Amino acid sequence: MSSSQKIDYSKIRRNPKGKDSDRLPLEMATTYRIRGKTYDYREDLKYAGARWNPGEKCWQMTEDPTDMFPPEMIESGEITIEEEDPWK
Repeated sequence: MSSSQKIDYSKIRRNPKGKDSDRLPLEMATTYRIRGKTYDYREDLKYAGARWNPGEKCWQMTEDPTDMFPPEMIESGEITIEEEDPWK
């Protein structure tokens, strides 16, 4: 590179922590909202990385939580899982 060429640093993708550069930022990942009778499953949800959102009174996580609950609870509507598209 000659001394007359300049580097446009704004186009260089930086990862401040230096790892996981292939992962989407949390705000760009699909978010699942879990509502309903989740009290008995709260420790499992915490362990899986879910966080309680007191404003919306639901659990939120980026991994699909469908396998965490018995299918009959989801089918009956006791627990609802909503998927939010980050690109909307």
